[in-house]
Amino acid sequence: MKTSRLTGLIDAIGRLRRPGPRVQKLALAAGLLGFVLVVTWGVRGYSRADLEPDLTWLVVAALVGTPVALILNGIELRIIASGVDADLSRRDLVTATLFASAANALPVPGSVLVRGWSLSARGVALAEIVKVQAVAGAGVARLVRPRA
Repeated sequence: MKTSRLTGLIDAIGRLRRPGPRVQKLALAAGLLGFVLVVTWGVRGYSRADLEPDLTWLVVAALVGTPVALILNGIELRIIASGVDADLSRRDLVTATLFASAANALPVPGSVLVRGWSLSARGVALAEIVKVQAVAGAGVARLVRPRA
C-alpha cells in the first residue's frame, strides 16, 4: 500500500463520527455475546483434548504473571497517550488495561481497540489515535524482528 493511500485512509477514518449511545450499547452486547460464545467454545475444546494442566504453574501465572502484564500494559498505554498529549488518570489506565486484556481473547486486535476507545474518550481525534498506535506497533515490530 502506498503512503498516500494509507494517509488517505487514516484521514477518512478521522472524519467518521462517533455512533450514538444506542449503537454503542448494541455493539457492547454483541461483543459480550461473542466473547462468551468464543470462551465457551474454547473451554469445550480444551476439555475434549484430554489435557492436564500443571496447577502450580497456573497459580504462578495467575498471581504473578497477570499483575506484571497489567502493569506493563498500563505503562505502554501511558506512553501511547503521551504521544497524543492525552492525560489518563491511574484509574483510567487500570480500567483500559483490564478491558484491553480481556479484549485480547477476541479474534480481533481487542487491546488496540480498547486503547483507542480510551484515548477517544479524552477527546483525541481518531486519526491521531490510528497514527500513534501504528507508530507504536511499528516500533514493537522493529524490536522483535528476527535476525537475518
